[in-house]
Amino acid sequence: METVVPEDLSVLSDEELSTLADALVAEFDALIDAQSNDVASLTKIADAIDQARNERVAREERAAETAQAIAQLAERIHPAAEETVEVEASVEEPEETEEVTEESAEETAETDEVEAETEERVLVTASAPTPKTLSARAVKAHTQTPEAPKAGPEVVITAAADIPGVAGGAALDTLALAKALHAKARTLSNGSGMVPVASINLPIPAENKLGADLAYNLDVIERVTAPSALTASGWCAPSQNLYELFGVDAGDGLLDLPTVQVTRGGLNVPDFLGYGDAADGLWTWTEANNDNAHGEEPTDSKPCLYIPCPSFTDYRLEAEGLCITAGNLTDRAFPELTRRFVSLAVNSHLHRLSAAMIADIVGSATAVTMGSVSSSAAGSILNGIDLQVEDYRSQYRMSVGSVLEAVFPLWTKALVRADLALRHGVLLTNVTDEMVDEHFRARKVRAQFVHDYQPLYASAAKTAWPATLDFLLYPAGGYIKGDGGTIDLGIVRDSTLNATNDYTAAWTEQLYLVAQVGPNARKVTVNLTVDGKTACCPTA
Repeated sequence: METVVPEDLSVLSDEELSTLADALVAEFDALIDAQSNDVASLTKIADAIDQARNERVAREERAAETAQAIAQLAERIHPAAEETVEVEASVEEPEETEEVTEESAEETAETDEVEAETEERVLVTASAPTPKTLSARAVKAHTQTPEAPKAGPEVVITAAADIPGVAGGAALDTLALAKALHAKARTLSNGSGMVPVASINLPIPAENKLGADLAYNLDVIERVTAPSALTASGWCAPSQNLYELFGVDAGDGLLDLPTVQVTRGGLNVPDFLGYGDAADGLWTWTEANNDNAHGEEPTDSKPCLYIPCPSFTDYRLEAEGLCITAGNLTDRAFPELTRRFVSLAVNSHLHRLSAAMIADIVGSATAVTMGSVSSSAAGSILNGIDLQVEDYRSQYRMSVGSVLEAVFPLWTKALVRADLALRHGVLLTNVTDEMVDEHFRARKVRAQFVHDYQPLYASAAKTAWPATLDFLLYPAGGYIKGDGGTIDLGIVRDSTLNATNDYTAAWTEQLYLVAQVGPNARKVTVNLTVDGKTACCPTA
């Protein structure tokens, strides 16, 4: 799509929004005229056009609502002045009461004519004398019949742009809608994507729309649902729904590995060459060896080792992904549920990927179990680190200052802190994470504390710390992550899901591998006793 559509259309002015919509329509029509079969591009442009039009309609609705709200507030502050009510009454002289009979009907008619000629307007006020009771004919002649309120449209049908013979934004009735559908259909070619023809809205009075003010919302609900009818005992009113979903999960505590890009199906990695692989090319030469080499029958010679071709290990990419579908109706009425569930799924995906990479390292590691020492958990862990780090450096003749990577369960720091807090005679109840980290840095160990390696919680709440702890140890950079890219389609709508009024709310697939480029890691097991005790003085 050549036309650039900003992520947030609200930053555009009305003129810029109109220009953007026209440009998108022109680009769409150009592809149609060229008989393009690029459905993906056409769909992307059509979605962008819908987005621009929806933004325009939303702005118009907001403007109308604002104007109506302002008018209502103005009427509330400055109500129309009460008009003086004038009623025509007949001014008559007092006369004796007499019974009206058929014989006096003619005389009564003449009296009425005289009264009609002398009628005058009498202002009705609280202080005015009580006028003579008016006849029904007089009241009817001077009473204005109020006009019946005009019923607002129940459904508003608005035409989309580019409909033959119909102006964009014009109001349509059902017959005009049918004609517009027919006219637009005649301009489409086979395989065309969904093309908007009209939008249908059910107008809601501004005073009945809910907003961010909870008290105002409750007033609206009370008014439109006639709560006066709820006369049962108890609270009477129904409970209020809370739509925000609580979440505590996070995408942290993940394994961190050096990462390289993989553009093919995997990585073919040469096997590690260690200190012992060059042993056959090493020799010691003495004077005796020299004499034997120059005798009549030479027996000694200096050996040479021909550099062998290394073996290669092929690490292939694997895919970890997620797919979440949702209902259109649910997403429209309860968007908080969609957002919360997609966030939860993404965090779960990240932890699953981290656990898979840790398992790859564990699968190639050499298992080592530490012997018991006369110390509690903190001392046992630090003792195990010290011994294994030095032994590992010794095995491969590593540099004295070389850094090793260690992967611990996330709860290791808390375990060390709890054990130190039980020490007698010293105040170690406020040991920080930084203080624990310093113990590892002093040993030139880059320690990672991850969620997805020996998680503490299994199926029930723990009542005691585990009896053992495993940690992984390997040289920095000894394992790498190959990143084959992420296929992320985001929201997907297709004909199958549309048939059930659903859509794909999230879809992603991450391609990865873990390749070993250094020596085998060690998986070290340490026995734990969390009691604060330390090795001390012999009793004998």
